[in-house]
Formats: sequence, structure tokens, C-alpha cells
Amino acid sequence: MTCSFLRKTHCLLVMGLLLSAPGGAVLAQTMLEQIHGLAFTPDGKGIMVPAHIGVMVYRAKRWNALLDTPQQFTSLSVTHDAAYASGRRASDPAPPQTGGLLKSTDGGRSWKQLFEFGEADVPLMAAGFRSSAVFLISTTPNSRMPLPGLYHTLDDGKTWQSAAAQGLPANIACIAVHPADARIVAIGAADGLHVSRDSGATFKLLPAGKAVTAVLFDAGGEHVYVASEGVSAVDRVSLAGEQTRSLALPIASRDFVTYIAQNPDRPRELAVATHLRSVFVSINGGATWRTIARQGQPA
Repeated sequence: MTCSFLRKTHCLLVMGLLLSAPGGAVLAQTMLEQIHGLAFTPDGKGIMVPAHIGVMVYRAKRWNALLDTPQQFTSLSVTHDAAYASGRRASDPAPPQTGGLLKSTDGGRSWKQLFEFGEADVPLMAAGFRSSAVFLISTTPNSRMPLPGLYHTLDDGKTWQSAAAQGLPANIACIAVHPADARIVAIGAADGLHVSRDSGATFKLLPAGKAVTAVLFDAGGEHVYVASEGVSAVDRVSLAGEQTRSLALPIASRDFVTYIAQNPDRPRELAVATHLRSVFVSINGGATWRTIARQGQPA
């Protein structure tokens, strides 16, 4: 496992022009340009969108900006009682940039550093919803992770365990952690979906491999939602690789899904973000979808 773990940049939805109304509501002319993650808030009432300049939340059919966040976010994962993010100081030049691991217990309004900025570069990170196990890819050596590669923590970053990651290719695109079992992690790569049942020591490539662009365990942990490049749908597959459902999406043929989220309180409510900067929400398990952002503009 080397620094080739760096994720191919998916330019989705982040605020470009930050014009906000009183209370942080985002006006219609606000541009949404890039995001680095998509997740429902722990209470299930909003959708969090991490960005280079902070976090945006879609709640009650309105986009709101959580301002005054000093971090540039590179990934986000929400658990039953907190949100975890990897990020960098907003003032850091690019490239190179080194970041840290962050945790919020108030819906993203404030963040605590679990390890300091300047320690590591973390392009990919995910946490188990009930276990709060955090898995990440570190691309630069640091005091806690002497070699680049896959690591996980069960104690909010106090200690880190490295993983041999046998069978995992070098270039990966996305990562997801089982909601309850901290030993199970799924990673999407150019050759398909890889699943580990031993905390990342070994990985098995599931059948029917395509270039995976997004992955998420469902709330029960028995299935994985998988999106692939060039496919305008999200497939739900078992941990054995058997497809159990395909959810068609109203996206252009040249578009594809880059992030998937599921509401922890209402599992039939799903959200996806796409490569061409659109975000869709379904309240009926993917039968129909409502657009909340299209091509970088609030819908």
C-alpha cells in the first residue's frame, strides 16, 4: 500500500460563490461546485455536504451553510452520535496539503481534532454507524502511521492499527465500514468492489467487477449499495456479491454516482450525489427521486 491510494478527484458540490441569507440559508444564485462526501445528519433530519470551505446542510427543503469552519474537508462519515471528517487548514496552500482527523458532536457546527493538522494526508475515511470504528487511507508517513496505507481506530484516534490489505489494488476510489461489525470494510476500486471481514488484513474481490465510484453499507449491514462509472443506477448487492436490486436514477448517460447516503432513522430514504454536480433524494427506497441540486445549482 503506497501513496498511489490518492483518490481520483470527484468534483461535486461545494460552495463556490458563498452568498448567504440571514440564518445561513443559501440563496438561489449560490453556486455549488465541489463536495467531498454526503451523509444524513445523525438525527436523520438533514443532509450534510462537506466542502473545502466547510459544511452545507440541506434541511426542510433549504440549503444552509455552516459558516466559520476553519477546515477544508476531504471526507465525511456520520455515526449514531457524531460526525467524523478528514480535513485541512483552510489557509494551507495546495499542493501539498496535510490534514487531520476531526469529530463533531453538534451536527457540524464545531469540530475537535483527533489528530493534528500537518500530521497526515487523509483523502479517504469512513466510520461504522453503530461501532464508530474509523478506517482511513493515509498517504504520507506521520507519527502515528509510519507507512502509507490502510489504518483503523476503535478509540477515536488514540491508537491506530495498520492493515496488510492483501488483495487490494493500489488505486482506490471509495471506502465504507459495516454499521455494527468493525471487522468488515468495503473498498471500491477500478476493478470492482473489495470486501474484508478481518479488519482489512485480506480483501476478496466480489464477482461482476466494474469500476466502483461509490459504496455504502445499508442500515442492516447485510447489503452494500454500489455505484459504478458509466452506470446511471445504484445496485444493492449482498456481501457475497449477488445483486438483489438495481435503483435507476434520473441522470444523464455521461453522469455517474460518486456518493451514496442512507437516512439512519428512515432507511427507505436515500440520497446520492453525482459527478456532474447533481444531488437526488428518494423517500421510497429508490423507486422515485427528487432533485435537490442540479449541475451545481440548488433545485
